Amino acid sequence: MRNHLFALLLLAAVPLSAPAAEPPAADGWKSLFDGKTLDGWHNAVPQLSKTRFTVAGGNLVATGPEAWIEYLGSDGQRWYGDFAMETDVLTEPGAKLDLVFHRPDWRAESAPPSIRVRINNSRTEPATALDMAKTGSVLGRRHVFKPLAKDGEWFKLGVSVCGGRVSVAIDGVQVVDYPRSADPRYVLNAKPAIESCPGHTKASFKNLRVKMLPLSSSPKTPAAAPDAIDREIAQYNRDGFPLIDFHIHLKGGLTAEQAIANSQKVGIFYGIAANCGLKFPITDDRGIEEYVKRMSGRPAFVGMQAEGREWPTLFSKEALARFDYVFTDGMTIVDHRGRRARLWFKDEVDMPDTQAFMELLTRTIVDILNHEPIDIYVNPTYLPDVIAKDYDTLWTPERLRKIIDAAAARHVAIEISNKLHLPKPDFIRQAKLSGIKFTFGTNNVDGNLGRNEYGLQMIRECGLTWRDMWMPKSVRMPAGK
Repeated sequence: MRNHLFALLLLAAVPLSAPAAEPPAADGWKSLFDGKTLDGWHNAVPQLSKTRFTVAGGNLVATGPEAWIEYLGSDGQRWYGDFAMETDVLTEPGAKLDLVFHRPDWRAESAPPSIRVRINNSRTEPATALDMAKTGSVLGRRHVFKPLAKDGEWFKLGVSVCGGRVSVAIDGVQVVDYPRSADPRYVLNAKPAIESCPGHTKASFKNLRVKMLPLSSSPKTPAAAPDAIDREIAQYNRDGFPLIDFHIHLKGGLTAEQAIANSQKVGIFYGIAANCGLKFPITDDRGIEEYVKRMSGRPAFVGMQAEGREWPTLFSKEALARFDYVFTDGMTIVDHRGRRARLWFKDEVDMPDTQAFMELLTRTIVDILNHEPIDIYVNPTYLPDVIAKDYDTLWTPERLRKIIDAAAARHVAIEISNKLHLPKPDFIRQAKLSGIKFTFGTNNVDGNLGRNEYGLQMIRECGLTWRDMWMPKSVRMPAGK
């Protein structure tokens, strides 16, 4: 408590420093780059930075990996208090850099961790878990896994550190809202650095500017103390493990804005999927076009849940390609009578012979995995309520092996369902040994989205690593974007 009060008194005694000698504009913004020189920027690693950070065409250009420069300004003073910074960025394929704030003094004991905002729009093969984080990610805290900007096109990146929160926006769209801890050490050494990462190619910056904000007190309503699940999620984020829930629906009044706000709050990235198929909200290509346009530009993957077995005949390949991913399940089958049966409706389930039903269900799932154009198989090993109690005896090793072999052959990922608590650990371990990738899924019916509790349990019990998790290999961008 005494240390906290001392820090506050220290801040009160020190005036807010200007990031440059020249006066601010009428709106409070100050430029960090004159477009002609690197005046005010310190070459932290001279043997690298002098050649890898240059000025060309009025832009600050960063080429080559593993170098960094820090902005000190003409006065060399530190920033104190909250601030907002923005810049226009142009990346080439393979560009990967960090904007670094609160860079700790390596000589200080117990220095607070820096805030690193990643710039990375490319879909390159990751060498480390954190390589999957895309532009706007606050590394180790909140990760954005879908690039909302494109290589070869200028975009605006904004960072705000204010009132105990770190917010990041791309072209005005908030992609991160991270409630950092209220640690007074964070206000020290706030001036930015640009650090190029291993493998970086080239990126250009212009219109770099900052606005100092009034010192903010702690939020009036403090955040609830983190529980065990919050701490576990935080640890996986620090490690770079891709916590992504690909099976979120806008149902029960839940809006896209509410879902994304919850994603940023809990630290799990979302894929928001539309139900598409016979007697579902989207039944044709036009419906897909309208949905994808409506979801465009949001910090979330856009997915398709394909319903029924006739769905491949309802939509064109071009329409399917508009989604970031497509998934389906075996919960709608053609039963022994030749009828379309939805297995979650008791009155549609006709099962005179349980073993015959299981053979039919297994064949149906294998056929789905062999022939339907999907990326993920969801709600795996689901059984109707009437026989669910006999799960362990009905899902014999032979039947499960057929499903695993079919998924592995076509590189279809398997969902770990938070709603159903399926598949069970033994299935996951066998699938992992067969090289199958996994996803997490909630399959919500309202605004109760949970925190991927079963998925976290399976990570621990089955020894899953970031390399075991599925990721869209190429994110589709809507036409004109």
